[in-house]
Amino acid sequence: MELDYWKWAWYIFQWMLSLYIYSLFKDNKYYINQDKDVTNEFKTFRDNILKFKNKCCYKFWDNLNLKIEIMLEWEEKCFEDINLLSTWSIPNQDNYIFIQVKTKWWDNATITKHDWILKAIKNFLANINFQKNKNDNNYLFIIFTNSKLSKLVNTINTHHIDFYISILNEIIKDNNNRKNTKNSNYPNNFLNLIWTNSTLTENLILELLYKNIYDLDINKYNKLYSKDYIEKLNLLIKDIELIVNNLHIVKSIKFDILEEELINIYNDNFYKLQNYFQKLSVNKDKIYKINKDFEIYKNFLFTYFSAKWWWKYINELDSISRWKFVNLD
Repeated sequence: MELDYWKWAWYIFQWMLSLYIYSLFKDNKYYINQDKDVTNEFKTFRDNILKFKNKCCYKFWDNLNLKIEIMLEWEEKCFEDINLLSTWSIPNQDNYIFIQVKTKWWDNATITKHDWILKAIKNFLANINFQKNKNDNNYLFIIFTNSKLSKLVNTINTHHIDFYISILNEIIKDNNNRKNTKNSNYPNNFLNLIWTNSTLTENLILELLYKNIYDLDINKYNKLYSKDYIEKLNLLIKDIELIVNNLHIVKSIKFDILEEELINIYNDNFYKLQNYFQKLSVNKDKIYKINKDFEIYKNFLFTYFSAKWWWKYINELDSISRWKFVNLD
């Protein structure tokens, strides 16, 4: 099989990854090769995939494969590129594993904090299902990359002050530019980092990170920031912290290894599945309440499936067009 790695390469990688995740969680035929006689690249692939699967199962139990549904999405607001949804015994709550796919296609490419990871975090923050559920601990955030990561990205979960300074103004700018997903509870104005103000701003960020806002002496910052601004900054910092604490980056998932594994798993049936996943990834045909496929959506009563004309649950909708569950039955 020969694919055009340059034209729509990110899209090809995304649907391949969707099929691989299906095989990993839903198809009992597949297991990850544990033999020692494999290439170093495959060992890296295998180890990173196993970490991803273990992370998901640790969060949502070993029998996750019996619970999840896989949904593909190509538009912001409610979901991400690939979404694993499951129901839970806790009332009024669904579970989410939100996956974004970030790719680079030239030799020795490295994913850095600014080119893809920052964008991913901004999108996670704007996800309305995260915002609705952020205090319920019922979500994971996953970023899949086909390349290695810079040292800054590898230390993203250290909560270093430089990371927060670099990301806060970017998120404030991005939030101000948004329309449907703008969060009015975030600050409108950038951080004041000019001259001696930078030290005071750093101290404020650190205090908001590690203390309760009600234990802070806000007066020492009021020359730079109002009480309202500090409260909004606190919310933004806490939201970023929630995402970072629940973020797992799956790196170095090489295209050729992914392709080879899928062909080995499905043999001649791979091409049929290829066609299915490609079409599903861009399918905007409506599924109405009376259609059989609509039944899958009705399992998730506490999930926002529409951001148009305010946020809507599935029982408030007569049809679905944008987001499609994988259904190979």
